[in-house]
Amino acid sequence: MNNTKYKDIAEVAGVSKSSVTRFFDKKFKVRPEIGKKITKALKDLGTSLPVERVIGLIIPDADNPYFTSIAFEFEKEFERHGWHLLIANSDGKLSKDLQIIDRYKGLGISGLIYINSGNQNDELYSSLIANHHNLPVLSFDRQLESRNFDYVAIDSKKGTLQSVDYLFTKGHQKIAYLKGLKGTFTAKQRHEAFEEAMAANRIKIEPKFIFEGDYKIGTGIECADRLIEMKPEERPTAIICANDLMAIGLMQRLQKAGWKLPDQLSVIGFDDIPMSKWVYPALTTIAQPVRILVAKASAMLLKRIEAGRSKIEIPQQKETVTPMLVPRESVAEPYNGKKTKLMTIHKNNNVLKTLNGNHHE
Repeated sequence: MNNTKYKDIAEVAGVSKSSVTRFFDKKFKVRPEIGKKITKALKDLGTSLPVERVIGLIIPDADNPYFTSIAFEFEKEFERHGWHLLIANSDGKLSKDLQIIDRYKGLGISGLIYINSGNQNDELYSSLIANHHNLPVLSFDRQLESRNFDYVAIDSKKGTLQSVDYLFTKGHQKIAYLKGLKGTFTAKQRHEAFEEAMAANRIKIEPKFIFEGDYKIGTGIECADRLIEMKPEERPTAIICANDLMAIGLMQRLQKAGWKLPDQLSVIGFDDIPMSKWVYPALTTIAQPVRILVAKASAMLLKRIEAGRSKIEIPQQKETVTPMLVPRESVAEPYNGKKTKLMTIHKNNNVLKTLNGNHHE
């Protein structure tokens, strides 16, 4: 295991440690002759990365465009600060989380950004906390139950409240919900917010309109199959999906079965992945400002690393970012195929407004 440090490189190259630091920090330039000495020293030592400037990132699902975009943004952000990023995918398995954490520790990384796979137990916390004072850990997106870690996350509750309120203003009363991955903080928060918003708008929750999900496109397809099996008069007029991938899978399956969207069903997602703009109809969704989330998380982790090296105690760092609803073409007023008058409550002025059922905004 190569645990090369700056001082080792400096000694072999015959230069100062500060010169090595400047060499790896892209904000600075070193003289060409010094750069050549450091490059040769790296070759002689059989290394290319000084592990004291390496961050590890664990994502739970490399097939999900949301997590790949996060990894890409983290890579750019740390590179901008002169750090290197190692990326590993756990495939949503706790056992792989633990293996990756151990491997990263063996490499001697300076910090860890961890996106939980959805499973949490004592073994995970022991693995993370055992070296917590030596290895700074930041929980990203999916907040861990333990409150000891710094974290950055989206305010999933506010996002889901926006979705329900938006459908309510469009006149929907029969609203379904497709849950996220069981065991994750985001899934729990979004589902609880759905129930809260439905109660606040005095909309009855139908148990048959609540579907289990896992943030993967396949469960969106399965949910669509269950909707197709329902009698037309028993179906919801709208559905909120806990992420965009499930929403897209659901829409594709329904359209393949001949459904016209959003006439027969309005759909809202969560994340605003690039694909959400390209599907037809374009998906209404809750946008997560990925660049803002990543910038805040990177700054937090680097601050924690520097505090540790300086032997300075700092309190837990936490940040919750508010998402934004992006209206597109996948949501319309409830429509039963006839030119009937539908009543919609507009919450801004609490006035009943008559809308034509075949009018789509």
